[in-house]
Amino acid sequence: MKAIICGTKRESIGRYIADELVRDGWDVWLYSRIAENCDTGMMHERRADITCEEHIAGLVTESGNPDLVVMSADTGGVFGSLKDIGACAVREFLDAKLLGSVLFVQRILLHGANTKIVFLAGKIGPKCENFLLYGMVNSAIMSLVEEVNRHYQPRLEAYYLETPLISESTIAKQYAKVTGKSAGGCEPSVVLDSLREILQDKHAQGFVPCVSGKVL
Repeated sequence: MKAIICGTKRESIGRYIADELVRDGWDVWLYSRIAENCDTGMMHERRADITCEEHIAGLVTESGNPDLVVMSADTGGVFGSLKDIGACAVREFLDAKLLGSVLFVQRILLHGANTKIVFLAGKIGPKCENFLLYGMVNSAIMSLVEEVNRHYQPRLEAYYLETPLISESTIAKQYAKVTGKSAGGCEPSVVLDSLREILQDKHAQGFVPCVSGKVL
């Protein structure tokens, strides 16, 4: 089994999931824009920008058509009042979360792979002002999941995995910075357990609710 996962930082949820899947016998391509290209057994780290079609094509081709894609890009510095967030930060966030997601779906369809694509994202619904942009993007990702399942099953199965704040994650740190409160994040095993249930076909395609922890 083969997986493509975003996130090479030590504290990232992507790194945690990748390490666990390798222990389960998966070949994993773990990517980020700052990664160094290297291979360690069944773990393949690659420098890739998912807003670039060539980079995505290279990941999908090298993996030999992935069984699983986990979209887990962090939010960067996009928490705060909308009037205070710079245009560059907005553009980078939208590119990583929306453009990159659409380009990945396109590439997998072009390769004809039978793939589960799992988006890790927050709560759907109204947000306070400091999380407005984050909420808007969550809604857009949910719409993408619904439309992919409407038009491309069974070749491509899409899931929106509602993801709680994870201790020491970028989102948890941003939450604490903006609110002045501890995020009280949970262990990443909560997300991994739900992902394994998806791989075992214990969840229908679409929205998969969080089972514990604080969800933004």
